[in-house]
Amino acid sequence: NFDYRPLDYPAVIVLLTAAHFHFAGFLLPVVLLSWNQYFKNNILKFLIGGVVTGMTLVALGILASHFELFVFLESFAGVLMAGMTFTALTLVLYYFINHIKILGSIALLGAVGSSCLLLPMILAGLYALRFYLPIPALDIPFMYALHGTLNVVGLVMLSWSVDMGD
Repeated sequence: NFDYRPLDYPAVIVLLTAAHFHFAGFLLPVVLLSWNQYFKNNILKFLIGGVVTGMTLVALGILASHFELFVFLESFAGVLMAGMTFTALTLVLYYFINHIKILGSIALLGAVGSSCLLLPMILAGLYALRFYLPIPALDIPFMYALHGTLNVVGLVMLSWSVDMGD
């Protein structure tokens, strides 16, 4: 039974936050960076920097809103993170679609993985705005069921496309 509750956060939030920061804060930037070599400009690197910065700000925002300080920071950070990630994934998806004849199954796997990650980013952005735009359906059980599942499936597929491309 997992019942670690620092700062009196609910245990489920602690668990989901740990998973979230491993996937979105570490694996996602690494996977995106591995595809950066195929981009001739620095736009993907800039977006990856935005993802890492957004994740850091999300952590600060979660902490601030827990203590009812600067609630806007969590919303801003979540929208920034979701927007940067969505844009980066759209670029990578565009690359895969345009190179499907050359890369074959690698591009197909990468395209499906990238596509799986787009909806969760929209949900994350909307969830981040919950203090200003409450959507009752976007609660924690819904988010970890749909947002979490699609993120894991999409990121695993995108990671596999990197492995196949090496």
